[in-house]
Amino acid sequence: MRDICKNCHTRGAVGGEVTPLNKTSEQWRAYFSRGKHEHGKAPLTDIMPEEKLRDVEKFLVSHSADSLQPETCGR
Repeated sequence: MRDICKNCHTRGAVGGEVTPLNKTSEQWRAYFSRGKHEHGKAPLTDIMPEEKLRDVEKFLVSHSADSLQPETCGR
């Protein structure tokens, strides 16, 4: 899961750095409810399976900018 996102979403990469801190929990939920990858507008399920998407969403929401435990994906 981490490798799929980190291929494009690290500092200086084509998709820009993405961490849980990029959005509030509500913004992350809205992003996943749209189901579209912002870079290319492909369905998120084209990027990774639904089960993994739920895990990614849970992590991002749990550690979002407004969460009780904000954090990055590690550097």
